Amino acid sequence: MQLFGESVSGIGTRIQVLELGLTFDIGSCPSGAASTANTVCVTHGHMDHIGQAAYLASIRELSGLAPPHFIIPAWLEGPFKALFAAHQGLDGGYEIPHTVTLINVGEKVSLGRGLALEAFQATHRIPALTYGVWRDQKHLKPEYVGRPGAELGALRKSGVAIDDVVPTLVFAFSGDTTIDVFDNNPVLYTAKTLATEVTFFGDYKPEDARKWGHIHVQELINRADKFQNEEIILTHPSARYDAKMKAEALATIPTPLRERCRWL
Repeated sequence: MQLFGESVSGIGTRIQVLELGLTFDIGSCPSGAASTANTVCVTHGHMDHIGQAAYLASIRELSGLAPPHFIIPAWLEGPFKALFAAHQGLDGGYEIPHTVTLINVGEKVSLGRGLALEAFQATHRIPALTYGVWRDQKHLKPEYVGRPGAELGALRKSGVAIDDVVPTLVFAFSGDTTIDVFDNNPVLYTAKTLATEVTFFGDYKPEDARKWGHIHVQELINRADKFQNEEIILTHPSARYDAKMKAEALATIPTPLRERCRWL
C-alpha cells in the first residue's frame, strides 16, 4: 500500500492510506493534504496526534469540500467537542462543519465499500487505540474451484451464490503503544500491511521505551518470527534520530523481516 504523511514523536503524526480512503491521526495537516483527508481515525488525545483536527475541518470548508468525518475513541467525546468549541469561540462563534463517530475497544465501525474499522486496546501513557481495517474479499466456494470461467459467469448471472465472503485484515495502524498490543492481539501480526510505531532505538533501551508507552526496535527483533505481514511501515521515531540513525536501526532487524520493513 502507498502511505503518505509524516510521523515524528512529539512533533506530529498523520498517515494517509488513499487506497482505503482513510487518514490515521491528524497531528499535522499541510493544506495540500486536506483534500484527501475525508475520514480520520484518531487513536488518542495527545496533541501530536489530534492537534490539527479543527484546522482540517476549517480548510476543507474553505475549499468547498465535504466536512471531514472523525472516528474517535468514545472517551474523547467531551474533550473533542470542547476542542471545536474553543476554535468556534476564537472564530467569532462560527461552527466548523464536521461529523463524529465514537468507537470503543472491541467494536467495529462499517466504512462502506466492504470495509470495517476495528478498535484494539493499545497500551500508552494515556488511553489509546490501535486500529485494524478489514475488507470483505470474495473467494470461490470449494465446489466451484476449477470450473470454467464461462460456467462461473453463467452461474453468477443466474443468481447462484458461488463465492464465500471472507473478512481479511488488510491494514493495521498501531498508534502510540507498547509492544503489548501485538502480544494481546496476535491477529495484528497477520495484517497485510502494518504501520507500527518504533519510537526508540540506539542509545535508548527497551525499558525506556516501555516507560514512555512506546516500542523499541529490539522488541520487534525479539518477535521477528511472529510478523506475518507482507509489509511493515515503521513510524513515529523520536525527533532525536536522523535519517542515518534510522537506516542503522533498520539494518539491525534480521532478514527476512528486514526485507519487509521500511520507514515512512
